[in-house]
Amino acid sequence: MKTCTNMLLLTVGAAAFGCSSLVAADSVVSTDVMALLYQDSDNAPPPPPPTDAEAPNRWYASAALGASFLLDTEISNTSGPKFKFKTGMGLNLGVGYILTEQWAVEVRSGVLWNEIDAYQGTSQGVSYNGGDGTVYQIPLMASAIYSIPFSDKFSVGLKAGIGLQWTDFSVDRIRITAPGLNALGSLDNTSTSFRWEVGFQLANQIAHNIRIGGGVMFSGTTSVDIGSPTVDIGGNNIVGLGDKLDPLYNITLGFGVNITF
Repeated sequence: MKTCTNMLLLTVGAAAFGCSSLVAADSVVSTDVMALLYQDSDNAPPPPPPTDAEAPNRWYASAALGASFLLDTEISNTSGPKFKFKTGMGLNLGVGYILTEQWAVEVRSGVLWNEIDAYQGTSQGVSYNGGDGTVYQIPLMASAIYSIPFSDKFSVGLKAGIGLQWTDFSVDRIRITAPGLNALGSLDNTSTSFRWEVGFQLANQIAHNIRIGGGVMFSGTTSVDIGSPTVDIGGNNIVGLGDKLDPLYNITLGFGVNITF
């Protein structure tokens, strides 16, 4: 029986006497070693991209409900009388997109509703008191949110946005008194103004696609057109010149939920 005792005999024996099994085994070993070297090298192929099912959810819907505190304000170019407002309510609905782990953008709208408590004060010898009415503020905002994670589930978000606001301002039965004057005044107008807002929010993950939390928002507008006042003097209605309110400033406290999809 022939044997392959050295390199020369291995070559000759493989060719002439059929030591093919030894050569085949050596070829298999070499192939396995090269495969291992290839896997360990820097040239190893990257892992396949995630499928749609594995990709993180980036779109989300948000809703928030809370209390609205509308700060006292004056009619522009006057000093003394102020509109005072009762605590109201606010509702916001929005859609957002998560850009990165920390940044998101959001578009939202909603309504802030406050009753007018009174218009009180004195200006140039004329006293104003009372008044019943409502203020509806309907914003359309584009906001950016920066989140600071404190754990896998809890984070704090800083929010800022700009947009437009439609304001419906309606009040009547303002008592106007002065020597020889006893009248009732009213205002009713809808107008548009620029709006900005800043605030922060707390969020806690309660499911893989649901976050709940709360926050505080401070917002302001440019001057608000409230139309021309109507004054009832002894049954005669007198229409005055158009008026504007100083900027409306709101503080809102709310609770909300975000659902990714």
